[in-house]
Parts: sequence; structure tokens; C-alpha cells
Amino acid sequence: MSLANSLREAKGGACPPFLRSYVKLATERKHLTNILKLVAYQIESELVALAIPHYARAEGEARTLVQAALLSSADLLPTNNELLVTLEAQSSPHRSRAIAALCNSLNETRTCFPGTRLQNVLRNRPIIDEILKADKLNEGYVRSSGFRL
Repeated sequence: MSLANSLREAKGGACPPFLRSYVKLATERKHLTNILKLVAYQIESELVALAIPHYARAEGEARTLVQAALLSSADLLPTNNELLVTLEAQSSPHRSRAIAALCNSLNETRTCFPGTRLQNVLRNRPIIDEILKADKLNEGYVRSSGFRL
């Protein structure tokens, strides 16, 4: 039972005017919230469709992969004509590679950030295993931190 209905019963059927607008606002807010949820689900579904060709476990995990990417941390770096978005590496190499491929697919659309002329450039931060594998080619190399591989 809503607040307006319970007050109406307590006051003998009359509902104060301020509560009528409150109830209407709550209904409008619910509709707006539902519309935003539907739009978010549609966008998520489009991203899943783009990720499927790049992810071997797409049948059961593609939506989870996209959700994890959307929830991951990112660095934003605006330049004169680009907004560089660097997503953190995912939980495993195959997931990071799939997200990197998804980023490349999205970059091909050359989408601008809303309200600006900055082109979105998406990329995935390389995972540490791939960095170490590349560094093994230079075994004696000493990083600036002093850490020897």
C-alpha cells in the first residue's frame, strides 16, 4: 500500500494535494528508471554481439565478460582530438584479448564523446604475463625500477 493510500484511509478518503504530486512523481521516476534499464540492457546486448567472434567461451560467458569490462577501472586521458580510455586488464589473458578485440571493433566506429569533438579511443591495458613474455626476449634487460628479469 502506498503512502498516499494509507493517508487517504486515515483521513477518511481525502488525499492532500502535495501527496498527489508525490505519487505521480514516483510513478514517473519508475518509468524513467525502467526505460534507462532497458536502454542499458540493449547496449550491453550489442556489446555482447560484437564480442562473440573474439571470445571462445562466448556461448555461456559473453555477457559476463562485457559486464566485467564495464565494471573495470579505466584511465581517461583527454588530448586535443581524442579521449583515450584505457581499461584495466581482465582476470585472465583470454578475457583481456577478447576485450582488446572488442575495443578495436568499437574504435572502428570513430565515435565522438557526447557534447565534444573528442574521438573515443578504447584500449585494454596489457596483462603482466604478456609484458613478462615480451621482456624474456631481452633477458639481461634491467628495468628502471632495478628489477632484473
